[in-house]
Amino acid sequence: MNNRLCFLDTLRTVTIGLVVFHHVTVLYAVQLQIENQFVRNPVPEQFNMFFLLLLFLISGAMLNSIMFFIAGYFDFASYEKRGARAFVTDKLKRLGIPYLVGLVILAPLTLFIARLSWGEQDSLGHFWFKEFFLPKTISPLHTWFIGILLLFFMLFTPLLAWLQKKRKTERKPRPRPLVYILFVLVSFAVYFSLNFFYRPHNFVSIYIVNFPAAMLPLYAGYFLLGIYASRHGWFATEKKEYIFPWAIAFAVNMALLFAAQTIAGIEQALDGNHPLLAFATNGMTFSGVFLMVTVFKKYQHNTSAIKTWLSRNSYGAYIIHYVIVFGVVYAMLGMRLPVMAKYSIQIVVCPALSWAAAGLLKKYSPLRTVL
Repeated sequence: MNNRLCFLDTLRTVTIGLVVFHHVTVLYAVQLQIENQFVRNPVPEQFNMFFLLLLFLISGAMLNSIMFFIAGYFDFASYEKRGARAFVTDKLKRLGIPYLVGLVILAPLTLFIARLSWGEQDSLGHFWFKEFFLPKTISPLHTWFIGILLLFFMLFTPLLAWLQKKRKTERKPRPRPLVYILFVLVSFAVYFSLNFFYRPHNFVSIYIVNFPAAMLPLYAGYFLLGIYASRHGWFATEKKEYIFPWAIAFAVNMALLFAAQTIAGIEQALDGNHPLLAFATNGMTFSGVFLMVTVFKKYQHNTSAIKTWLSRNSYGAYIIHYVIVFGVVYAMLGMRLPVMAKYSIQIVVCPALSWAAAGLLKKYSPLRTVL
C-alpha cells in the first residue's frame, strides 16, 4: 500500500472514531434531544454549553465531508482498476447490503432503546413489526450516509467513464488555489440558499431514503472534489505539507463562527440562515477537512499491523456503532456517577466495542464479504 493510501486510510479510521465520539456527545446535548429518537439522557444545565461547544468543534458536517472526500478520492482509482460492471456490482454489494441490514435490523433496535429511555412500554416485537416500517417512523438513522454514498456512486459512474476515456491531463500534485476559492464560494452560496428552506441539520425522509437536505449538495461537492483530486494526483508526490495556513484558516473561521453565534444567538445559530454563520460554517468545514488531510499526510504516512486492523474494521465499526452508543448510554443511565465520569467512560468504551464487534462480524458473520 503506498503512502497516499496509508495516510488516507488512517484518516478515515480516525474520522469514524470521531463520528462515534460525536454521537456519544449528541446524547449529552439536551437541546438536541428529540423524544423517541435519541436516548433521554438528563444532563445538569451547567454542562449544556460544554457539550454544544464540543459538537461545534468536532462537527458532523466536517466529519461527513472528510468521509465523502476520501470516498470520492478512492472512487476514481477503483473504477479504473475494476471497470464499469465490476465497479457497480461491488458498490451494490458493499453498500447496498449493509444499508439494508442497518435499515431492517440495526435501526429498529436503536430506536427501541431510545423509546425505552422515554418510558415506552411496548415490546421490541410490537415496535419492530407494527410501528417501525410505518412512513412516519422508519429511518435508516446513521446509515443514511451509506445510502447517499451508494447514490453518489451510481449517479457519478457515467462521469467516471467519461474521465477514463478523456485524454489525461498533466497531473498537478499541488492543488491550484483557484480550485479552493471556487469551491468555497459555490458551497457557501448553495448552503446559504438552501438554509432558507431547510434547517442545516434537519433530515428529509422519502420513506427508506433519509438525508440532510441543506447539506446534501455540499457533500456531493466534497465527493466530486475527491474525484478531481485523485485524477490530478493531489498529495501523491508533493513533499511539503502546508499545515500552518490551514490551521490559521480553521482558527479564524472558528472564531468567526463563535462571534456570529454570539451576535445571532443560539436559536439563530441552530437555524443557520444567517450569512455570517453560513460563511463561517462552510469555511470552518473546508479548512478543517484539508487541515486533517495535511496533518495526516505528514505524520501518518506509515502503516502497521494495528493500523491495518483498525482500517479494515472501520467500515463495520461505523455500521454497528449507533446501536452500541445508544445501548451503552441507556445501560448507564441508572449508575450514580458524575456526568463527566459517565461521559469519559462512554467515549472510550463505545469506540472499543464498535471495533471489537466489527472485527467479530468480519471474521464470523455472513456479512464478512461486504464489511
